[in-house]
Amino acid sequence: MMNRVLRFISASWLFGGLLIILAAAMAMSTFIENDYGSSAARALVYNTWWFELIFLILAINMIGNIVLFRMGQKGNWPVLLFHLSFLIIIMGAAITRYFGTEGTMHIRENEQANVFLSADAYVDVRLTSASEAEEKDKRVFFSTATPAEFKARLKTGGQLVEVKSVAFIPNAVPRPFEMPEGLPIVGLVISGSLDREEQLLELGQVLFSDSIAIGFEPEPGSNCEVVIQRDAATGRLNMLSQIPVSRLRMGVEMREEMAVNQFFAFESGLLYDFGTFRMALSRFFPSAVMQPVSMPGEAGSGFQDALVFKVKQGKQQYQTVAYGKAGVVGKPSVLKLPGDVQLTIRYGSRPIELPFSLLLNDFILERYPGSDSPSSYTSKVTLNDLEKKEIRQVDIFMNNILNYRGYRFYQSSYDADEHGTILSVNHDALGTIVTYIGYFLMSLGMFWALFASKTRFRMLMKRASELYEQRKRMATILLLFLPLSLMAQPTEMPPAVDASLAKQFGSLWVQDNGGRIKPLNSLHQEIVVKLVKHNSFKGLSSDQVILGLLTAPAQWQAVPLITVKDPQLKTILGVIGKKAAFRDFFTPEGEYKIHQWVDGAYQQSPSARNKLEQELIKVDEQVNVFYMAQHGVLHCLFPSPCILPGTGPMKRRKG
Repeated sequence: MMNRVLRFISASWLFGGLLIILAAAMAMSTFIENDYGSSAARALVYNTWWFELIFLILAINMIGNIVLFRMGQKGNWPVLLFHLSFLIIIMGAAITRYFGTEGTMHIRENEQANVFLSADAYVDVRLTSASEAEEKDKRVFFSTATPAEFKARLKTGGQLVEVKSVAFIPNAVPRPFEMPEGLPIVGLVISGSLDREEQLLELGQVLFSDSIAIGFEPEPGSNCEVVIQRDAATGRLNMLSQIPVSRLRMGVEMREEMAVNQFFAFESGLLYDFGTFRMALSRFFPSAVMQPVSMPGEAGSGFQDALVFKVKQGKQQYQTVAYGKAGVVGKPSVLKLPGDVQLTIRYGSRPIELPFSLLLNDFILERYPGSDSPSSYTSKVTLNDLEKKEIRQVDIFMNNILNYRGYRFYQSSYDADEHGTILSVNHDALGTIVTYIGYFLMSLGMFWALFASKTRFRMLMKRASELYEQRKRMATILLLFLPLSLMAQPTEMPPAVDASLAKQFGSLWVQDNGGRIKPLNSLHQEIVVKLVKHNSFKGLSSDQVILGLLTAPAQWQAVPLITVKDPQLKTILGVIGKKAAFRDFFTPEGEYKIHQWVDGAYQQSPSARNKLEQELIKVDEQVNVFYMAQHGVLHCLFPSPCILPGTGPMKRRKG
């Protein structure tokens, strides 16, 4: 019986079937992510119990194979090592999944922070009565395809309340809709010295403008300097101000000083001047309900998402809305229920406290010469650990992370005014070490299997070598019968630079952008690999390509070098094939076609960038590398003492 169970769990058909299911699930998640976003893919595939079960059964299957095929014997050690490495990698992934923490940390210049926000969003609900409270929370992955991610039952003070999410509205803005069962809502247009915006106040709410509290029939004791109130007889609005205020009719210079601490009519078409700000009545709804409305396209990218919850208490049902999203600490939505209980719902990221703090001394942005596109950015921070009594200066930039006490800080993004930085934070030391050990053992097992005798890898290599020799002889025979016209493939390429001359040019020494001295050939290979992913192009060496860029710039600008995969990006550039030429990125007037899209992509956190934004950043880098190579910016033949090795010439550019 035991042998039968062992043979079943270690069966090769079970392993193969699970791999097919896993491949199908990941393919399905790709389509889901493309249509509904990464949150939907995580909710429907990656974070489901059945997806985890597949990996668990795969691990059990590998253990069964180790036992069944006696891989502990000396001749099977390479295969044993290979199987063990998979098990360790799965273990490391599990540790990361259940115990690792990721998030983002926002710091402004000359400010200190010791809190970062979780990368995932959570829903926290709290039911409070006079004597006790109950709280529940859950990590959620909301999308238009997965609006019912949250469900909870809470009981306090003898009151049972059920909470369930029923709708998800991305990039939502609250808008008033007139309904008989609603509340009075007043719209105020408030203009200060720098901005002008409309604020909507529901009955009992208070807002602040230049530290002055403005309330719409606020509760007693709210200490509002400005109070807006309805007239009990007429329903019209009145205002009381504890500070001096004057009103003037729009378009007319006449000004009227209003009495302080006395109610007067608050009318539309008039402007009320409080000195530090001005206010006007934009609209008034005697009975309305605030409902979230999705803002499509770029216009809604800066708004939070809205969750609509259905709340059930006994036979009564209520509805409430909470605003938030991943990367933001959402504001609590409060719903008062019968029985003297209160339900509070919050949706958004969780603040996570660090055992130390970071002070941003300076943020430095380096741009490509002649371009507004960022090439790199650096955060100069001071690490302050009072517990360990350690203070040190650290520079965080690409490929130079801060690793301290198990926390890893990566340069992620920056503020639009370039006076603040956004760092990606990862806390998963154990999971990372276990996974790296697994990869090391896998590499060792593969290397061992290639040279050990009597392994299946060795037999497959021998068989592959025999097949290669047979096919090579067959290909030679077929080439003799092919028409010469089929072998001639005309290409539109600029005249090739003499190979010997290019080789001599490549032997010159140069100082690279990081301050290191090396031959031009090494620099040219790096540039060509960046442009075409190979160290040669259509039979031309890297030295020939770069020398061609310098001697025949107009012709090389028409050569398709840069790979473009995204269909939307192809439409923007007006290209049909897989590659685009340098001139395809510019209008006849010389304007950079993707400038606006690139700026938007850099403002996004790397984890939040979609496929188009990722490709925009990659392609923009290639365009700038082409430009710098063609204009000789990278060819520093006369070393500069200002460029120290490992630093690079930083150019500060702030708005």
